[in-house]
Amino acid sequence: LAQTMVGLGNFSTTTRISRGLEAAKRNALQPQFGSTEIDSEKIKDIFAGSGSLVYTISDGEIENWRDIKDEFMRRAREHYYFHLQIGTESEAARELRRNGFNVCDVHGAQDLADKVIEITDNAYRGGR
Repeated sequence: LAQTMVGLGNFSTTTRISRGLEAAKRNALQPQFGSTEIDSEKIKDIFAGSGSLVYTISDGEIENWRDIKDEFMRRAREHYYFHLQIGTESEAARELRRNGFNVCDVHGAQDLADKVIEITDNAYRGGR
């Protein structure tokens, strides 16, 4: 990943986007707790460029999914995008799956780590 642009979107009550491996690590280590919303103005930042590996992880509902879903999915189609759903399947996960996106159900921390590594490895080795 050191040779690849890394970005991370951390969303809950606020949406924080970071670019670069070190900034992404810092962002990932600052979890937010509460309801989950994605700032519609930052969707373009989440999906900047094209052809990148982009994934989201959620443990519940995205509260404003109905308001952002069309733009979110339109931009996600420009990338190798997948969603990791922890726990009960959300409305967003169901709609993403129904629209042909990769949605992975996650059962525990080790499962999450294994799936992220497997999907990332497949994407970069051409197994998209």
